[in-house]
Parts: sequence; structure tokens; C-alpha cells
Amino acid sequence: MIATGPYAIRAHAPSEGKPDSPPTAGMHGLDPRKVPEMKASFFAAGPDIVAGKTVRPFENVNLYPWLAHLLGLNVTKTDGSLNVLAGTLRDGGAEAEK
Repeated sequence: MIATGPYAIRAHAPSEGKPDSPPTAGMHGLDPRKVPEMKASFFAAGPDIVAGKTVRPFENVNLYPWLAHLLGLNVTKTDGSLNVLAGTLRDGGAEAEK
């Protein structure tokens, strides 16, 4: 069963004495690994991006190091990895010389 908005399906009612509240904005409650239709599309183009490249599905946390690399920014430690999307970059994700 798939709910059509603005409704959400949940397994349990709120605990007794707790208020009933709507789902958090943007929350759909479906796992894209189990419901592939919920996966997002991502398109990118530009002089530093390999044209026509298709990549396997990836988690959004990998966009931060990818965008930081494109912008020449230093990346703090995150859950994402530039390696996931390095093949989309003309420089292959190589570190720029200082």
C-alpha cells in the first residue's frame, strides 16, 4: 500500500498523552533500497564533468565532497566519499596541486 499525500501511513498511533503530529516535511517513510521508485534523479553538466557519464545509484552524502572538489574547497570529514562520483570528473577526483 502506498499513501497518496498529504497522508502518511504509520504502524502505531502516538503514545498515550503524546500529541499527534504530522510527518516532518520531506519525509515519505519509504526506503529507496526497497522501493526503487523513490530514488531521485541527478543530472550534472559543466566543463569539469564528463559528458554522457552514467553512474550507479549513490547516497546523497557523496555530493558534498564532489561539490567541494569542483569548487576547490577543503572537505571536512563526512560520511560521504569523493571516490563514489570521481569517475564523473574530468580530473578523476585528483587533488589539485598547491
